[in-house]
Amino acid sequence: MKMKTADIGASVILLILCAFGYIESGNFTEQAAFLPRITFGLIAFLAVLQLIKVFVKTSDKFVSFEWKRVITILLLTVGYVVLIPILGYWISTVLFIAATMYGFGVKNKIALAAVSLGFAAFVYLVFVQVLSLNPPAPFFMQ
Repeated sequence: MKMKTADIGASVILLILCAFGYIESGNFTEQAAFLPRITFGLIAFLAVLQLIKVFVKTSDKFVSFEWKRVITILLLTVGYVVLIPILGYWISTVLFIAATMYGFGVKNKIALAAVSLGFAAFVYLVFVQVLSLNPPAPFFMQ
């Protein structure tokens, strides 16, 4: 499959998932919905940039399209969205990042833990400490 076709397909799928995620965040309180909405908005923005790049850049570079990876990331994303209300944002995010990195070939356990926990720490510092926004809690803590 040509790279342009793969980029268009991936961008469209991301835009659809972002729309569903954004709509689902409407079930959260306004404060809890802020972080997911920013995340989905940024992902949608990047997907639109990717679509623009496809139509502006002329390249017939052939790259094999791996359905296994696409399906894996889709399943992981759906699992992530489902697990947030159950396990809460922090646990779900750490598991999602580690699983996604592992799915893309990162096998180093230290790197998996460091990036996953580092991202959670960064989000905690920025959104909880600086902006005073709390992400969704697990159902058993509400």
